[in-house]
Order: sequence, then C-alpha cells, then structure tokens
Amino acid sequence: MKRKGIYKPTIEDIIELSGLETLHPGGFALTRRTAELADLKPGFKVLDVSSGRGTQSVFYAKEFGVEVTGVDISEDMLRSAQENAKEAGVDNLVNFKLGDSQICHLTIIHLMWSLMNVRLEYPMTLKKF
Repeated sequence: MKRKGIYKPTIEDIIELSGLETLHPGGFALTRRTAELADLKPGFKVLDVSSGRGTQSVFYAKEFGVEVTGVDISEDMLRSAQENAKEAGVDNLVNFKLGDSQICHLTIIHLMWSLMNVRLEYPMTLKKF
C-alpha cells in the first residue's frame, strides 16, 4: 500500500533513512505509564495506529491482557508484527490490518484514546487543549 497523502518526506521515509527500529520517545517506561493511566485491563480494546512491527501492540497485550488492533501501511511491517505477536504468545489478542494512518477513519472512542496517548507522550504539543 502506498500513502495517498502529499506530505513529503513521510515519517516512513525518515525512519527508513535513519535506521531506527522503533520511533517512540520515552520508550517502554512511557508505554507502561500510558497503559497504567488508561487503567488498561483484560476486555479493553486498543487501537495502535501506525503500529509498525507491533512492539507496543504486543506489549499492551502481553502485559495488560488487552485486545489490540494494529494498523500500518507497510505489508512488511505487518508480517513482522504478526511474527512478533506469535513469538510473544499473544497472537490471539493482537490483530494487524493494512491501512494508511493519514486517511484512517476512527470512531470517537479510538480518537479519544489516540489523543490521550499523544497528550501523555507529547504534553507540550497539546498544551492549548
């Protein structure tokens, strides 16, 4: 799948050029804290937009027992994410789908979760909210 947006360079271009394995400021300490603040627990459903290799999706499923749907534009990333979920023993809780985050249609609940996640990870960017 190719991005339909006109914004260049894309984040994928930057990641590919940089050689980064994951783009997540704050690392797993922040991932864990975000999940704790959201009070994630079994039965919850989480949407991971631009899920990449599924690192955070697998973490949420394994550590908190939540069901996660990951969406990414790269078929290679989705294959890698599925393999990572299977290796971690959470492939029954994690599902990955092909999609473009720039045109992804979200329900208000998923949008609220995404905004909360961004607000916790990047507090300066949403200061006016």
